[in-house]
Amino acid sequence: MRISAIANVSGPWAAFAVGVVAAVSPIGPSGMGLAGQSVAGLPHADSKTFLTLEAYLQHLKSLAPIDVPHYLEVSPGLYELQPQYQAPGQKQPRFTRDELERKFGFTR
Repeated sequence: MRISAIANVSGPWAAFAVGVVAAVSPIGPSGMGLAGQSVAGLPHADSKTFLTLEAYLQHLKSLAPIDVPHYLEVSPGLYELQPQYQAPGQKQPRFTRDELERKFGFTR
């Protein structure tokens, strides 16, 4: 349950309703999850925030049909950038999982 689900509550019940939501909601202030802080302001994320690198990489992959660059896991823990446009024979940069976590601001 999110606060937006009860946005039309007003009067003396409003404070009570917000308190109940805050007590049961897994989403805390500013979109911080219980497992850690979500990362905002990432490229091609619009206003979305992500708790994990995997979630962000999956989001980028979902945008690939509209030519958004994304990362393809080529072996365990090794990712290759899949750009919008690729010249024939051009090798793409590869990044380890740790490098991508640091690049985008994720922590374990």
